[in-house]
Amino acid sequence: MTAHGREGLANSDGKGGTKGPMSVIAGLTAAKATLELTTKVMDLLNRPNVDVHAVRGHVQEMLIHVVNAQVALGEAHVEISDLRHELEDREAIKALEADMDFRVDGGFFVRKSEAQKGLIAYCPVCWKKDGHTIPLRTSETPGWYHCSVHNTVFETAASREYQRRQAIAGSRSPGGGSGSWM
Repeated sequence: MTAHGREGLANSDGKGGTKGPMSVIAGLTAAKATLELTTKVMDLLNRPNVDVHAVRGHVQEMLIHVVNAQVALGEAHVEISDLRHELEDREAIKALEADMDFRVDGGFFVRKSEAQKGLIAYCPVCWKKDGHTIPLRTSETPGWYHCSVHNTVFETAASREYQRRQAIAGSRSPGGGSGSWM
């Protein structure tokens, strides 16, 4: 309680201050209290015998309420800004999720918006577990991809076919293959 019988403003956790969802309400409450005190001060000033100490006390209380309102509304502004950024982040993630396409052949993700650039594969572990779009490294083997973060290999049917052909070609070459006497 203040010296004039008013309770201090409390936030949502019941403690003093104005952080949290109560910022706007606290600011409006402080502004209303200031307006009520303005009426009292005007009544005191209109009396024939002005009580200077009472007027001074009410003016000081009004200043406290104005500062409380300013702080509360400033915190509400910051909170609204933070919520807007959070909403923008969520919308960006939602758009990215809609852009990501899972390829069964290979078990990785590609971005639909990058189709004109060719196949750019993204690690499914990085995407689903960590929320990061980490492009997989390619190699000379077509359809073979590697995540350097998780050290995981992803192969498509093209990679398996290429490796099968390489194995056949190696077994037919002179001095190669399992039937070689060397």
